[in-house]
Amino acid sequence: MSTTADKLASEIRALPDAEKLRLVDAILTDLDNSDPEIDRVWAEEARKRWTAYKSGRIATVSYEEVMTKHRRQLRSAFSVLRTGKLTTRSDGLRSRRKVSVVSSLTS
Repeated sequence: MSTTADKLASEIRALPDAEKLRLVDAILTDLDNSDPEIDRVWAEEARKRWTAYKSGRIATVSYEEVMTKHRRQLRSAFSVLRTGKLTTRSDGLRSRRKVSVVSSLTS
């Protein structure tokens, strides 16, 4: 990391968790710029998935299954933020789980 990034990282570590979440949200919002090519590719992918779903070539996943999975991931991510400890993935590698954070979570 550069000296500026190192300094910022050090300052961020001293922030309360709620402030860290607001900062993550601001960074993700800043990085979420629309790109026409990416939008075109995703639209094409969505059409393919819809066609596959309508023709019965792909299975569906219930709302409950999706929410259970994402709640578990969200709890894990917040645990990392609280403790600063890494989680161990099923493949044995250690990683910090990424999570999309919305500012309403910090309110």
